[in-house]
Parts: sequence; structure tokens; C-alpha cells
Amino acid sequence: MVIASKKKYKPRKVHAICMLSSVAIRSKPDHQSRMIDQLLFGEVCEIMTKKHNYWCRVRSPIDEMEGWCLSHQMYLLTAIEYEKYQLKCAFALDISQSAIGDNKHIPILLGSRLPHCDGISFKMPKESMRYSGQVYFPLQTPFKIEMLLKIARKYLYAPYLEGGRTPFGIDAGGYIQMVFRIFGMNLPRKIEQQSDEGEVLHFVAEGKAGDLAFFTDEDGKINHGGILLDNERIIHSFGMVRIDLLDHYGIFNKNLKIYTHRLRFLKRILPE
Repeated sequence: MVIASKKKYKPRKVHAICMLSSVAIRSKPDHQSRMIDQLLFGEVCEIMTKKHNYWCRVRSPIDEMEGWCLSHQMYLLTAIEYEKYQLKCAFALDISQSAIGDNKHIPILLGSRLPHCDGISFKMPKESMRYSGQVYFPLQTPFKIEMLLKIARKYLYAPYLEGGRTPFGIDAGGYIQMVFRIFGMNLPRKIEQQSDEGEVLHFVAEGKAGDLAFFTDEDGKINHGGILLDNERIIHSFGMVRIDLLDHYGIFNKNLKIYTHRLRFLKRILPE
């Protein structure tokens, strides 16, 4: 009698981690389709489905954004590995600084996640990597508004890029999300969803550093947002990340000498 050998169980890999500087997330599994988001180094995602062996549809655990990326740009994880890489991490604070691994140098961009970081090195699948740039530990460091504003200013002059989340291209929603995420505050990806967060402020004079301002188009739909530096200035991504004047009507662009955005309301996200 022949006894069938038991097959060794292999955990199904339905999650992934980004091991490149950034990966484009597109609206369709096509290089010509619109980029709607990006994954940065160290960020994890859930794989929803695959297509043509080249594309996979992924979902972010932070904001539940979904889209398509190239399969070979991601490193597959089991569910246990996925949970492991969601735990303790630091965030990179330099605009760009290389991480050094086995015969490789990977540019790490501002806001990237460094899993299991000890301040000198961090752990990725199959290897540890060295990193000499500045890092921030959101779970271990007391929050200071001055630090948030410093990070917000690091993105100054980053060009506007729809779907972007890096200092080399970022949109209005991505900018707000990235600045707050570094400090352990996970906001939605889209501007209109961000506007549902926090406490409404009724007057611009009530605003203070770290509050969010949201703006509407001619149909009254939320279409833009930014971060207050104080109750007279806002930093936002419009053409590039820039600082403009803010009043009860909206954003005034001194270069163009016009109002570029009509104010809807302010929101307070940070605790008092």
C-alpha cells in the first residue's frame, strides 16, 4: 500500500509591502491610466485580485484606498508577516536619504515607513538595512505642533502631482495626509473625506496652527484643502506646495493678486 505523503502547508500570501522608493497606484490595470495614489517604501497593503500576472489590485489598511499597481514592484507577505510589518515603525524625515542593504542602495523619501527601526537600522523581508537619516517615532515621541509645522514646510516647492505623496510630486489630499501620518494620525486620502474629520470652526479668527481649511468649487463641492500656519496663512499644494494668505473669503495668492480658492470651513484635527 502506498501512503501519500503530506504536502507541506504554505501560508497564502495575500498581502504585500513596498520595497521601492514609491510605487504608482492607478485607476485601471494600464500604464496609461490615471495615477490616483502612491505607496511609499515600507508601506503595506492587501492584495484584492490579480490580472494578467502583471497587475494586482491593492487596498491600503490606513485609508482603504484601492487601485492597481505592477505585481513585480511589490514583495508578497503572508497574513502573519503583514501584521508584523504593521507594528512598530519609524518615519523618515529627510527629503531623500539612501537605505543600505546587501549590495543595494534604495532612496528613502520623506514620510516613508521604516519597520522595526532602532534609529540606525530597520528590518525588511530577508534583510536588515542601515539608515543614517533622521527618523520620527510617533508612538514614543511627545507630539509638538512646532515639529508638525517643520515637517509641513519640508514639502515647500514640491510640485503638484495628482495622486502623488512624495516631496517630488504631491497633491492637496496627499500633502495633508502625509504631514499628519508621520505623527501617527491617519487621515483619509481624499480631500472630501478629510473634510468630514474633526471639529468645525465657525470663524477664521478661531483658527490656529495645525488646523485644516477646506474650500469649494462653484457647485459647492469640497475640492481643496490645506494646513494653517496661523489664522492668516495656509500651506497647501496648488501648482506646488506653497504658503498663501487666508481670510474669511478664501486663499489669496499674492503673486496672481487674486483669490484662488473659496473657503467653506475650518476643521480642528489636533487635540486641545
